[in-house]
Order: sequence, then C-alpha cells, then structure tokens
Amino acid sequence: MTDILMLRLHKEIVDFYEHIRPQDFEERIRGQLVDQLKKLCRASFRDADMYAFGSFPSGLYLPTGDLDLVLCSDAVFAGGGFPKYSHHRTLYMLKSILVGSGVAATEGDVELIRGAKVPLVKFIDSRTGLKVDVSFENTTGIKAIETFRYWKKQYPAMPVLVTLIKHFLAMRGLNEPVNGGIGGFSVICLVVSMLQQMPDIQSRSKNGEHYYGDLLMDFFDLYGNRFNYQTMAISLNPPGYIPKVSDFTVPPSSTLAEVPFFLVCLALLTLCPLPCSTALLGSRTRTSTACPLSTPTTLPTTSREDPPTRRPSCLCSPTHTASSGSAWSR
Repeated sequence: MTDILMLRLHKEIVDFYEHIRPQDFEERIRGQLVDQLKKLCRASFRDADMYAFGSFPSGLYLPTGDLDLVLCSDAVFAGGGFPKYSHHRTLYMLKSILVGSGVAATEGDVELIRGAKVPLVKFIDSRTGLKVDVSFENTTGIKAIETFRYWKKQYPAMPVLVTLIKHFLAMRGLNEPVNGGIGGFSVICLVVSMLQQMPDIQSRSKNGEHYYGDLLMDFFDLYGNRFNYQTMAISLNPPGYIPKVSDFTVPPSSTLAEVPFFLVCLALLTLCPLPCSTALLGSRTRTSTACPLSTPTTLPTTSREDPPTRRPSCLCSPTHTASSGSAWSR
C-alpha cells in the first residue's frame, strides 16, 4: 500500500512541477526587467551595474518568487576594489531613482531593510508586479550561480525537490530570511546535502527522478526528525556533517514567537506531508486528516482550459486540484 501511495505522490509531484516550473515567457519577463534595471543603474551610478543571482539565473525560481539582484561597483566586481556603495545612503539614493523612473509606482512600493546583516532595497516592479530584492557590493551570490548549475547537472532531482519545498515554505510565509524564514539558497543546500548522503543516489543505482515522493518524505524526516540542529551543521564540500563551533540552544523561557520561523517550520514539517498528500493522492475533499497548518477544505475542479496565468498557491491550498491523472494545468 505504501508503495502505491508513494508512486501516486511521485506522479502528483511530476505534474505539479510541470505546472509551476519556469516557462519561457517568465524567463523573458524577468530578463527584460533585469536589462531595464541594469541600464538604469549604469545611467545613475556610472561605475556600477546590476547583476542577477540566486534562483533566477539558476532556473530554480517560483513563478511569484522574488528576483534577487546585487548593485556592485565595477572595482568590486573585478575583485580588487573597495566597496563604494555599501553605505545606507545608497539605499535612499536607489529608492529615489526607482520611484523617479517609474520602476516603482510609489514610495510605498519600496522598502528599505537597513538593520539586516545584508541591507536590502525591496520593491515591487510597477509593470510586472514582480518583487525585487537589491543588495549591495556582495559578489558571493554571483559566484554561487555556477555551483547551483553544477548541482543541477549532478543531481537531476534537485530542482524538483527545491521548487516543491520552496513553494511549501512560501505559502506559509516562511521563505523570507529577514523575517526569520529560510531562503532559497539554504533550501538548495539542504536538499543537496541530503542527496550527497544517500549512497544509492551517489552510486546511481537509484534514479532520483523516479522517486520524488520518497525523496520528499526523506527530506521531511531528515530535517524534521533526525537532524540535530544543536550540535551539527552540514558541509557540502567535502560532503558530510560537521560539529558546530558552539551549540545552538533555544532558551527555556522562549515562546514560540521568539523561536526562528525556520526552526518552527522544520519542527512541523513531519506533521504535514502525509496528511497533505491526501490532496496529492486523488482526494478532492480533505476532511479527516487535515494539514495542521491549513484549514480543511473542498478542492475545486479545474479544467485544462484554465487560463495560463492561473496557479495554485500551494500543495495544501484550496486551489490545488488533484485527480488520478494529471491534475495541473498552467
């Protein structure tokens, strides 16, 4: 029975990924926005440029996911200069430029994150509605692009798992590091670390592309049940686990609100996947075993004639429709 459920879950994951994976028109829209911002940056700062990094150039983004950019001076990008645009004044300058050029419709569409470890300018593009995060004078994300592409080639199952988990986190508001959530970079690292530790994946005796359901459950079990966050950390090169320099502990007096969202999410992950998979495994109404993070609801029927812009909000959401066949349509 378990094998049948895992097979059906695998098929639902395949259908879901085909529905939500990056499409050509989404690639063009984001590419055009990047080109527009690059021209605007070069015209405004003269000796600086905008560079995309993270999930977009790696092809691991969600349709409604943020676009990550970094404003980097030419000297820093070349590898030998002093960070010229890392001070807070640059954040206000960029905000003024975005609003003045019409890229952001109003000042309310631009948010300055000054107190974070990595200061950000977050804004909503007036033309596409995409959310954009701009950081400053940090080339580590740009250098990581090739690493992500290498991991995609080495582990073909990785993009599907990453997309699924990112969507799972996004619909719960747990995908923003600035708010205590977990970002796409960390999700990629967690998935790759798990795949590195699986002998059958490493030996190619098991094709991960045929076992998405099993791999998803393995991820939930590993990071929701078995991984010791207090004493261990992951290492990707070389692959393995390493002891933490200092143990992480949550003070006994801490309330749930004081614990980082990321840890709360991982503590709840193992409560959710199998109950939620009732939606993935062919039930149109979720009643007896509802996801603890969502409300029991009747799942509406969709047709393949649905408009291309229609997307489910999450695997557990009321807009997710499952059937014994292929349930997802773009």
